[in-house]
Amino acid sequence: MTKSPEAAMHWYPAAVAGQRPSAWWYWGRAVYVSRRDYWKITKYFLAVGIPLGAIGVLFRLPLAFWAAVALAEIGLLLLEVPPTNSPRIVASKTEHFTLPLQDASCDAVCFGFGTHEIPIGGAREKLFGEAMRVLKPGGKVLLFEHGWDAHNYVIFGPVIHHVTRRQDWDKFLEERFNDVKYARSSQAVDLFAGTRR
Repeated sequence: MTKSPEAAMHWYPAAVAGQRPSAWWYWGRAVYVSRRDYWKITKYFLAVGIPLGAIGVLFRLPLAFWAAVALAEIGLLLLEVPPTNSPRIVASKTEHFTLPLQDASCDAVCFGFGTHEIPIGGAREKLFGEAMRVLKPGGKVLLFEHGWDAHNYVIFGPVIHHVTRRQDWDKFLEERFNDVKYARSSQAVDLFAGTRR
């Protein structure tokens, strides 16, 4: 009998099995899940919070000081260490976007949130070329990303402007895979699927 891994503890409430969560739950979950990607926002917190705190102390403005403290507390809530102790997660390192997997060895390749951070014009094309290489004939490529739209703007604010637009993902995937399909989840996520040629 094998010991099952301990579940990670999260402060955000889990969904209840058999009950569809509210739209507000999904909104909060999206913000919670994305907290690791907010280093850019953390720099803004520091750029605003440190001067605000200094102004509060130097000019004896309690409102400015406590606003800086509140910003620091919010920033701390956004931090989390990536998982390293789960036996179900085996990390592998790529060299120059080359996957350490054999040709035609995978039934599916899944790209998730953050794929838009891989630059186009070389690196992204190389990585998706690797996906085609490791997929078995008829294997599936799956991609889920937040889109560039009003719904995501409410969740993420102006940082959403750097994500890849839906039309650009459609074109990119159709150039490489057959039978590319698109769906939009009610949780502000664009879903794509395609088949290896």
